[in-house]
Amino acid sequence: MTINKLGRSFPILFFVVLLAPSRVEAQGGDVASRMRARDQAQRMIEAFVAGDLKIYAHYTYPPVLKLSGGEEGYIRQTKDFIETQKNQGLFITGASIGDASIILKSGAGWECTLPEQTMIQRKEGKYISQSTLIAVSVDGGKNWTFLDTSNHSLAEMRKALPELNPGLVVKPPQPAVRYAN
Repeated sequence: MTINKLGRSFPILFFVVLLAPSRVEAQGGDVASRMRARDQAQRMIEAFVAGDLKIYAHYTYPPVLKLSGGEEGYIRQTKDFIETQKNQGLFITGASIGDASIILKSGAGWECTLPEQTMIQRKEGKYISQSTLIAVSVDGGKNWTFLDTSNHSLAEMRKALPELNPGLVVKPPQPAVRYAN
């Protein structure tokens, strides 16, 4: 069926208008890209919890790897961090990722943030901490790398990584909250 107005037929215009919302999210990113960011972030933190630091490093933002002396240096520093935490009686037992924020354009590609909830076992009980991951994609949202903001302020991160989009909203990390013995 066509819609006639002033003797013109508009079936193609109707079809284009129907599809337009999925294509017009230039600054918000499409839903599939945001879901990929969340899925890949979840894979990254699951690898960390499982001790697969090679996969964990694969999903780490490349400038962070570079600042750590490359992938091997980053893995070594991460192993040292985990060992220090274990010696203090702190074990990360799980983590989950929330939905990605809108996607912002940056000089290198796309950026968004994702809330992260980490489950921690300490001698005195179980805790949950809340923080934010910054996700970066340089290939239009197909592949994502991540920065964990739990140990650094956004100002510190911007100083070390000035290419981050100034529109990123990163909530300050919250102190861990005890939820069980």
